[in-house]
Amino acid sequence: MKKYKKIGNGYVAVGGGDSKESGAFLDPGDEQRFQEFFKTLPSNLRVDSPDYNLRGYWESLGKPDKFDYSMPKDEDGFYHAFSRNPETGEILKKPWHPTFKKAIEADRRAGYYPIVTPEGKIKTISGFTTNKNGQ
Repeated sequence: MKKYKKIGNGYVAVGGGDSKESGAFLDPGDEQRFQEFFKTLPSNLRVDSPDYNLRGYWESLGKPDKFDYSMPKDEDGFYHAFSRNPETGEILKKPWHPTFKKAIEADRRAGYYPIVTPEGKIKTISGFTTNKNGQ
């Protein structure tokens, strides 16, 4: 079991797991729910690493209690998590993830372009739109 450090009103993994730097910061109740979800993941996804924001993946699924095994497997026979949160546009893979570049290239082909937010998160957005605040 991973060890977690309390920071403010939330917890982050310590000792090599997801961290605040990977964008994986949950309040204590959500962290407990995430840990229960984590136990239900297929073995190839049950890796809590700084390369991928697994908590962001869980949030993008709507914070389910368990993994949905009715989702189709990829052509390699394994389940794969999203590269991008479809609701927020956040790229869940970190720049040092082995397939980060491949994910960004796929988004570009689909018409999404990478940006870095003021918080340092990498997102891809559709086109170059700006709101009244210039964002």
